[in-house]
Amino acid sequence: MPPRVRIDLKAISDNARMLMELCSKRSISISGVTKASAGSMEVAQAMIDGGVREIADSRIANLMRYSKLDVKRMLLRPVTPEQAGPAVEACDTSLNTELETIKSLGREALRRGVEHRVIIMVDLGDRREGVMPRDATAICEEASSIDGIDLRGIGTNLACFAGIIPTPVKMAQLSHIAEMVEDRIGLPLETVSGGNSANLGMVLKGSNHHRVNDLRLGESILLGLETVNRTPVPGLRTDAFIVSGDLIEVKEKPSKPDGDVGQDAFGNTVEIKDEGMQIKGIVNLGRQDVDPSDLVPVGDVKVLGGSSDHTLLSLRRSLKVGSSIGFIPGYGSLLRCMTSPYVEKVYV
Repeated sequence: MPPRVRIDLKAISDNARMLMELCSKRSISISGVTKASAGSMEVAQAMIDGGVREIADSRIANLMRYSKLDVKRMLLRPVTPEQAGPAVEACDTSLNTELETIKSLGREALRRGVEHRVIIMVDLGDRREGVMPRDATAICEEASSIDGIDLRGIGTNLACFAGIIPTPVKMAQLSHIAEMVEDRIGLPLETVSGGNSANLGMVLKGSNHHRVNDLRLGESILLGLETVNRTPVPGLRTDAFIVSGDLIEVKEKPSKPDGDVGQDAFGNTVEIKDEGMQIKGIVNLGRQDVDPSDLVPVGDVKVLGGSSDHTLLSLRRSLKVGSSIGFIPGYGSLLRCMTSPYVEKVYV
């Protein structure tokens, strides 16, 4: 059989429902982030079935598909001015950092007879997208005066590029910026979006999130994890996605390679310990399909590594060629297997 990923839609719905309930107790709404599912209509609908009222994705093409669903849509990745037309068509709200782009969005919104909602992103230290805090008030003021634009609020993104942890101090900083923006424009902001699944640790501890009233949650809904330490969120399912491959070789071999060592196929120099003879298996999953280092085996096997088309395993017992081996993917592996055309998607 080809490599495949089994997707439990009820587990996704249950996770979304529990997170909605958990966050609503703290007066926080959530947007369900589907970008790791490659625009899967089934995954988006599962989130909606769990109570999610807004679906967020980084790809315009995915949001275009979601126009068939009864849900608000948010574009996570800022676009260029030239992409303003498709962006306005694809979503109700977009995250932005550049005034030139917001002006283009406004023109396209007026042309279509609608208002386009924007959230201005502020860089609080992770050094991905966002205006610097000192510039946020002035940019928000100008954005609020652009015809066709509805300034919905401000937001930030943490624990992504540099892994900077969201803390009450960071949330207080974002809240203070929101208050300064409100003072400048003379209107309240509907949304102060504090981040992503990395913020759930604060929610679970009951930490002070100040003015933050919105989170953009993807990994926690899909994989049941918070993303600071990748620990399971109590009560959430962590097995909504199971990636499977079939054994194409089972041999007893020495664990240590033999010969002069150079770079592997991906330019790395690897050191492998001598652990004696092993029962080694190879499954028909490779780096085109998953990140082998980001797989947790369901059975009693150990992942040794992989190449573009193969994942190598140490087997505790001899299995037959053709036997299926399942893995719980991490976020990187989930992203690859859902976007790989070589991995069959099986919805249950």
